[in-house]
Amino acid sequence: MEGIGEGFGRDYSYEWSVFSPSEGEEILRAQQAKSERRKILLRTIPKQIENIKNGYEARPASYGFRNDKIIDTKTGQRRAIRRINPDEAKYIYRMYELKGERRTNRKICEVLNQEGFLTRAKNAWLRDRNGKRICIQGKIGRNPLKVNQVSRYLSHVSYAGFKSEKWTWGKLIKAKHEPIVSIKMWNEANKGKWFILKDGKEYRLIDLTKVKRKKSNENPDFPFKSLIHCPLCNCRVKAAFSRSKSGKRYPFYFCNRKHPQISINANELTAILKEELAQKKFMKEQIVFLESGIRLAWQQKFGSEEALIKSREREIQTLEREASRLAANIGRLSIPELIIETEKQYQIVKDKIAFLKAENKKKVRPSDELLEQLLSYCKKIVEHPAEVIFSPDNKADLPIYWKLIFNKPITLENIRCRTLIFSRLMRPKEWSAVSKASMACHNDLGSNTFVKELERWVNLIQD
Repeated sequence: MEGIGEGFGRDYSYEWSVFSPSEGEEILRAQQAKSERRKILLRTIPKQIENIKNGYEARPASYGFRNDKIIDTKTGQRRAIRRINPDEAKYIYRMYELKGERRTNRKICEVLNQEGFLTRAKNAWLRDRNGKRICIQGKIGRNPLKVNQVSRYLSHVSYAGFKSEKWTWGKLIKAKHEPIVSIKMWNEANKGKWFILKDGKEYRLIDLTKVKRKKSNENPDFPFKSLIHCPLCNCRVKAAFSRSKSGKRYPFYFCNRKHPQISINANELTAILKEELAQKKFMKEQIVFLESGIRLAWQQKFGSEEALIKSREREIQTLEREASRLAANIGRLSIPELIIETEKQYQIVKDKIAFLKAENKKKVRPSDELLEQLLSYCKKIVEHPAEVIFSPDNKADLPIYWKLIFNKPITLENIRCRTLIFSRLMRPKEWSAVSKASMACHNDLGSNTFVKELERWVNLIQD
């Protein structure tokens, strides 16, 4: 700002007061250059994509391949096509082979360098201040393999015969050139990182490091983790080992979700459960009574279904006779309108028959072998409840046994205070209130709590 300095010194200037007279023209020229660049790319990039789709190449070949020039017979233009370079491909194949044998990247480096691996030679260009090439200075490359290069070579999908570009949205497209390794060999070398999956006619590249793995609740140290609930938040409890000052580890079931932590030692929990289940002792008469009750519940459940199936069969027979009568009438009729109407009625009857037969096939009464198997399960539960809970034949059946023995969700507080709520069938003292004769006279399962519990057992074990 000229003239403000006076006797204080040279004229003062602010940041906003300093400017270039040609600034507007420079911005205009920059915008024009940017627009020209966009136009050039719009002319060239779609053409490159089209060439790649047709099997031609638009970039330098990866290590293991070479670009050969050919003449396109349709257009008469020179095109680049990718082919395997035997001198380099043998090292790529060897690299995948060693990785499939679970060798480390460092060991692969050592082996390949001993066998004569060298990177490809490239021209070293002399450039001006703007980065523009002026002339070739010499050659660079011909270096041995480095450890950090191994993973980059192994994850390259072109070696398995695929291409993955931005314009394919991450999907794999089959390349025109021959692959160096098979898909199986590529997946084995990239185990735990990448995986090529065939989905119908398409191929997909899956990043295994980003796949959400389902957490398993099957921990042999904490078998009841998913079965016991927290008394404060009603969520399933957590389980972990706590280390003491001496370094010894103690197993605990606990919960601390937005409330004070509540916990119980896993060994104490096991001891309480075993003690409570050991008190459940049934007499032989009660076990026989249980067997007869389950047979009754079974009969009540599937008896009505059998009656419905038989009624459908009778209706099918009636409809089949009707269909035969309509078919005979069609041959005797001569008026076109009546023939068309009779054919429509015949088709309606045939559709009803097909529907009823399909319904009968959906629900079939289970075999008697299944009933006997169900009875053996029930007997084992009432005779040896602790064995069923702590040493089940199949660990996947533990949640079913838990629901059969306990009527309601069990919390840590129930176990600590020994207030476990057993199902009605696991309370032998209450069986005296129910007699076999009184149970046999009940036709409706919902009218008796004891029989309703029997039906629940039948449904759970059958499922």
